[in-house]
Amino acid sequence: MIGFIGFGRMGSALAKGILEKKVADRVIAFDKNVKINENKIVAAKSNKEVADKSKIVFIAVKPKDFGEVLGEIKDNVKDKIVVSIAAGIRLSFIESRLGKAKVVRVMPNLPCIVGEMAAAFSRGKNCSDKDAESVKRILESSGIAFEVKEELMDVVTALSGSGPAYFAYFAEILSKKAAELGLEKDVATKLAVQTMLGAAKLLQENNLGPEELVSIVKTKGGTTEAGMNKLEKSESILKDTIEAAFRRGRELGND
Repeated sequence: MIGFIGFGRMGSALAKGILEKKVADRVIAFDKNVKINENKIVAAKSNKEVADKSKIVFIAVKPKDFGEVLGEIKDNVKDKIVVSIAAGIRLSFIESRLGKAKVVRVMPNLPCIVGEMAAAFSRGKNCSDKDAESVKRILESSGIAFEVKEELMDVVTALSGSGPAYFAYFAEILSKKAAELGLEKDVATKLAVQTMLGAAKLLQENNLGPEELVSIVKTKGGTTEAGMNKLEKSESILKDTIEAAFRRGRELGND
């Protein structure tokens, strides 16, 4: 059985993917702030019960509650796989408190809720290839997942962890300007969102690189070229956005 300590948006979305893709027949969960009443979700009475009854335990609580949870379950997770989805909390911190547990650190992202997660994970010193594959299979029930070295997790956080907010902001700006030029705001927003979705599918399903799609859409002397000439001047701002998020991730980890 797969367990969840913390059953907010991310934890419940991962559990949904696990059950829908039949990665596990049942999930057990506990959240002190959420009443769990869902089919195939066993409602535990404590964090310890989740840890005791699960082979793989996901810890999906806020970083401020993380240390307390580790203290509660440390005697119940020996030789089990413990998966953390808390941003900024290092493998070494978790391992120092859980001893022989097989620790995996994951950076998921919010599209997990609709089964389109882009995730990365790093394994701790006690995790075998088999353990890592088990976690990867669980994550892929809700999207895609790649194993990376832990020192790259802050890059992943800045890219795919924060990325949905960047894209949503871009859609907001596009739709606002289109509305200023005369389109109804609702129509502009729907066109912007659908355009982003369609572009993403083109890239994914036709195995195109981003630069290839730009060159296909951008014809010489056309409207796209006129717009891109302005947008390309903002390249440094976009790079600075990733850099700022990356550095903040490093700071949180050091804290």
